[in-house]
Amino acid sequence: MKPLQALLLCTLLFLHLPVLALALFSFSRSRLSATFDGPSLVWYEKLLNNGPLMRAMENSLIVGLSATTIVLLIATAAALASRGASARSQRRSASLFLLPLVTPEVVFGASLLAFFSRLFVPLGLGTVVSAHVIFSLSFAYFVIRARVQALPSNVEEAARDLGATPAQVFRRVTLPLLMPGLVAAGLLTFSLSI
Repeated sequence: MKPLQALLLCTLLFLHLPVLALALFSFSRSRLSATFDGPSLVWYEKLLNNGPLMRAMENSLIVGLSATTIVLLIATAAALASRGASARSQRRSASLFLLPLVTPEVVFGASLLAFFSRLFVPLGLGTVVSAHVIFSLSFAYFVIRARVQALPSNVEEAARDLGATPAQVFRRVTLPLLMPGLVAAGLLTFSLSI
């Protein structure tokens, strides 16, 4: 084994052994995580029978999936629209998308609460989803925009020259080329939301 491979293996073990130990000790009968009293599923049974905790997990999944879907649609449209824009317009849109990244989260949350209260919007899952969309949009936009800028324009032109409609070009050429960026942005957005 080469030294660089050994270093990589040691680093991966250092990062993942605590997670593996935590997973192993989750199957222990003991109330303490420091001792292993034999295998048991008692804690998973208690988790699944805890109604409020399961509802909270369900709400988190609803918010995360909804926010991710909405963010991917908006960020993809914005990134594709910026492709044909002038350099000045691209700088302005980038500045607009950078704003939520540089705003402290406490200020961001307080301003959204004040905004929703001023408009008499009832607080609930809808407002949480919209807050997550606004917060996560910047991250997804820059990931997708980087992928859009790397797209070869001649492939789309060739598809149009061969008689493909704009919808066919998007579905069969642009979207498959964007897929790595969309997957990365989706995973990042879902992780931020959760």
